[in-house]
Amino acid sequence: MTRSRTAHVKDGLLDFADDVREAVAPRIESAAHTIAEKAGPALEHGRETAVARGSQLGSAIADNAGPALERGRAKAAARGSVLGEALAERIPDDVVDRLPEALAQRLPKKKRRGRKVLLLGLVAAAAGAVVVGLRRQSAPAPYQQYTAPATPAPSNRAAADAPQEPTA
Repeated sequence: MTRSRTAHVKDGLLDFADDVREAVAPRIESAAHTIAEKAGPALEHGRETAVARGSQLGSAIADNAGPALERGRAKAAARGSVLGEALAERIPDDVVDRLPEALAQRLPKKKRRGRKVLLLGLVAAAAGAVVVGLRRQSAPAPYQQYTAPATPAPSNRAAADAPQEPTA
């Protein structure tokens, strides 16, 4: 009994959907034709305008591209040399030895910044040692450490004044 009732409801809904579709379909079709008739010339005009603007932009880009490419190449060359030097400093010597000669010769020479700092430190240390040596030579004799005089042995009077412990 419930199956037949459910089937009846489904059939009714399907019939209603078909009726709505039949009533609305001609209206939608006529609206689509109207839009196509009115929008057709506007779309054609928009397409022509877009093509004209595109060709104008293309020619403007082509005119400005030459100087911009040259500036870009110059910047890339400058940055490339800086990056090449930075990378060359980070490549260990044993890796450079294993590279082909053509590639190894193209690598920039390593800067010896560490050796320069080391040399500067050695010169500063030597100068400091010389200054200390000269100061020691010109300084007066070093002070001798103070030693307190030896305490004299207690006299008889001091022994008599000292408190005595009772004997048991």
